[in-house]
Amino acid sequence: MNFEKLSASAMYSGSSKVLSSTPALHVGTQTIETDRLILRRFKIGDAPYVFKNWASDPDNVATLTWNAHPSVSLTESLIASWVNDYSDNTDYRWCITLKGTDIPVGGIDVTNIIDDSTCEIGFVLSKSLWNKGIMTEAARAVIDYLFTKTSFTTVTAYHNIDNPASGKVLLKSGMHKTVVVLKGAKKNTGELVDKVVYEISKS
Repeated sequence: MNFEKLSASAMYSGSSKVLSSTPALHVGTQTIETDRLILRRFKIGDAPYVFKNWASDPDNVATLTWNAHPSVSLTESLIASWVNDYSDNTDYRWCITLKGTDIPVGGIDVTNIIDDSTCEIGFVLSKSLWNKGIMTEAARAVIDYLFTKTSFTTVTAYHNIDNPASGKVLLKSGMHKTVVVLKGAKKNTGELVDKVVYEISKS
C-alpha cells in the first residue's frame, strides 16, 4: 500500500493520468437497484425529507464542507439546481432511498471529473442509518455503475481526518488508501484539516 503524507500544494493533481484519445462515454444519472436500495434522481418533492433526514442536522454534516441548512427553502433551491443539472449527461447525482419507501435517506454523487478516465465521488447519509452497511452498499453500486456504463476506469474519494467512519465505508467499497494530504480539506467551520485519499481502478 502506498500511503504517503503530502502538503496540499503537492496533492495528486491527475498529472500522471493519460487523457483518453477517444471521447469520454457519459450516460448521466440513471436508476440503480441493489438488494436494499433504489438510487434515483433527486426530485423537487424530496426537499422536506432531505432537510429533515440530514441537511438540517449539524451533527450529520459536522465533517462535511457545507453547513446545516437553516430552512427547507434552501434545500428546495439546491435540489432545483440539481434537477436542472440532470440535463447534462456528465452529471451523476443519486438520491439514496430504501426499497419500498421512496423516501430520501442520503445522497451520493460524482463531485469532480478529473479527466476522461478518473472521477471523484462523495456521499452523505442520515445518521439514523449509520453503521448498517447502507452507505457501503450504495458506494459499491455507484462504483460498479461508473465502471460498467461510462469510460471512467479510476474512482477516487476522500474524507477529512476527523471522519474515519467514511474511511471504513471506502475500504469496504473496495478502495485503498493512497495519500494523506496535509491541510487538504476544509471543514464547514473553515478549519483546514488533513484529508485521506482513496481510489479504486477498474480491473
